Amino acid sequence: MMRHSSVYENEKDREAALAAVRQILAQFGNLMLKKGDVIDGFPEAVPLEDLDGNFRVDPQSLEENLLFGSPDRVIEKLKIYENLGVDAFIYYCSMGLGMDEQKRSLELFIDKVMPAFAESPASLSA
Repeated sequence: MMRHSSVYENEKDREAALAAVRQILAQFGNLMLKKGDVIDGFPEAVPLEDLDGNFRVDPQSLEENLLFGSPDRVIEKLKIYENLGVDAFIYYCSMGLGMDEQKRSLELFIDKVMPAFAESPASLSA
């Protein structure tokens, strides 16, 4: 399974992640709504206010439906998939977020999320 992912611990990082994915979706929205041109292969972004009311770019909806959130919230979301039988996950973070923010998110994923899915020594010996 692959999901757009961003792990954050503060409001500044949360806002950066949501703004980045909304901007990418606004560009993609141009292709669907035909509200702008495609220049050198890149669609112009539709102004976000033109997308108001569209659940696909609503920050609350994005945070709920993508793999966005605090380490604990991301663990909760992944546990739902694990309980459904998903046993492989691709962390997809290249959605317009700056490189420093991407690295911080991945560090949080590695340090605080992945341990929740590590096999315990007891289960390895069974």
